[in-house]
Amino acid sequence: MSVNTLGIYFGPKTITAVETKGRNPINHIRILQSTIVSSELEERVPLEVKGVGLVALFKSEFQKYKIEANEAALGLSGKDLIVRIFELPVLPRAELQSAVNFEVKKYIPFKTEELVSGFQIKYNKSDKVNLVLFMGVKRETLERYSAMLAQLGVRIKDIEYSPFSLLRTLSFARIADHEVIGVLMSDITGEDEVNFTVLEDGFPLFTRDISLTSTREEMFDGLSDVSPLDKLRTEFHVSLDYFLRRFPEKSIKKVYLITNKEHLQSLETFMGEIGVSAHYIDIERQVRQSAVYSLTYLKAYYVSLYRSAKTSITINLLQEMERRITTKESIGQGPMSLFEDLNVDYRIVAMGLILCLATFLYGLRQNKVFLKSINKLIGERPPVQRIDPNTDNEELNRLIEEYTKRMQGIDRMIRQRVLLTDIINMLPRVLPEGASLRSFSFRITGDFMAEFLLDGMVFLDNSAKEFEIVNKLDENLRLDPEFRKYFNDIVINKIEQQRLPDADNMATYFSLTCRRK
Repeated sequence: MSVNTLGIYFGPKTITAVETKGRNPINHIRILQSTIVSSELEERVPLEVKGVGLVALFKSEFQKYKIEANEAALGLSGKDLIVRIFELPVLPRAELQSAVNFEVKKYIPFKTEELVSGFQIKYNKSDKVNLVLFMGVKRETLERYSAMLAQLGVRIKDIEYSPFSLLRTLSFARIADHEVIGVLMSDITGEDEVNFTVLEDGFPLFTRDISLTSTREEMFDGLSDVSPLDKLRTEFHVSLDYFLRRFPEKSIKKVYLITNKEHLQSLETFMGEIGVSAHYIDIERQVRQSAVYSLTYLKAYYVSLYRSAKTSITINLLQEMERRITTKESIGQGPMSLFEDLNVDYRIVAMGLILCLATFLYGLRQNKVFLKSINKLIGERPPVQRIDPNTDNEELNRLIEEYTKRMQGIDRMIRQRVLLTDIINMLPRVLPEGASLRSFSFRITGDFMAEFLLDGMVFLDNSAKEFEIVNKLDENLRLDPEFRKYFNDIVINKIEQQRLPDADNMATYFSLTCRRK
């Protein structure tokens, strides 16, 4: 038996609630934000007063439409929810949380401790970095919504970013594109925010809320007479340009349109002009109820389907909120409350003390053994030849000269040593494409002279290009600063065409000798 669920969308202008049973909408409530507090006084009225007025309105609407659902999912707009997508290097899982918290401080004007947040990771193969989808909402905002719904006898069961809730339309329409696609959710009437989201394999690469209502700055600049459709086109261009600058290697193949049919042709024409393939998603087939197109209604409806249709977004803000509350309660109990129900067995306590004492005594014994070993090593050190106090100045100068020669020899040995690890690590960097090494060897020839021998082959089915590759390897070795530090004389000993073993093809075999003089 299906349970009634309530989807509530808190939009910038409208609060919309849709009650569903299974996937069928059965009730619909719409409350204008302006009916709660007038726009002139809105900034001066405390949130608590606005909340009281909203609870009273909801109670009245619940009774009027006989809403029975006692569980609700919240859909939040861009005014309440922070959504950011950024890149991080590949890090161990234990370090991700602190790295995300550090990075997100660049994008929010307040402390991260004030947020209830979560994130989701996707590895970007092309750039070899992690893409991070971060979502956060102010704790006081969630607490206010939770307290308000609690007064209505409704429990919050899920919290979503409303444009991501609308992505359920893709699965309902059986759209499973693994390419880079865009989804444009528009309402030309200006009743709600327009949203443009770009996905790759279901993971958001970019999302932006667009308001088609004229701002005070636009009215002041005389831009308020621009039509909503023209403004949408301009903002879409801005969003598209930003996305392409951010991901130059990714191109949007299709844009799926969620819009009313009146403006469908204009949007399809616009998409065609900028070279993007547009595809309309017929929402009426999914909602199962004929109604005037309303983006706020759709957001409330699709967030109410949180049980029956999962999205690719796995961030659970509700779980994060509950975890914070649990942590806060456990801290508030005080340290002594942790031991109130603890039953003490003194036999176990005594056994623990005995183990601690035994460990301490064992440590003392090991310390004595360690000191004894050190004293033994000191005693085994070879004696240092001392200088006779009666030695004359000529003998002292001779000793100084002898010690100086020894130190110079040791210093030369250290400075002129060849670190094979550096050379071997360098080889893949200087080896041109097409060339391969068959063997290499190293030897000391005396007086710190060294030779490094390379033997390899190039097979391209083109002898001229194969000779160029060998010369390129010789050039790379001469120009590489790490290699030049050890070897300053490079000679090509052999470069000749030979038949490959067990084949009719010819390849160029080469050998190089690298010396230090």
